Amino acid sequence: MIGSFTYNVTMTLGVGALARPLTVEDAGLLRLPWLAMIAALLVVIAFGWRTGRIARRAGIACLALYPAFVA
Repeated sequence: MIGSFTYNVTMTLGVGALARPLTVEDAGLLRLPWLAMIAALLVVIAFGWRTGRIARRAGIACLALYPAFVA
């Protein structure tokens, strides 16, 4: 999960910007999605903080939270 987050933030946006420069009309619209991404990352880190792995229940919780994240 953390790897895909990092990949999407760096590679996907970076390669997309190389193919066609990104223009942002209203940067304020990006604030909520950016905060949601950071919150999702913090949830995953919190789940694996003590043991260094994500347990089955935490994985189920992540799957349960995913529709809310997408919405």
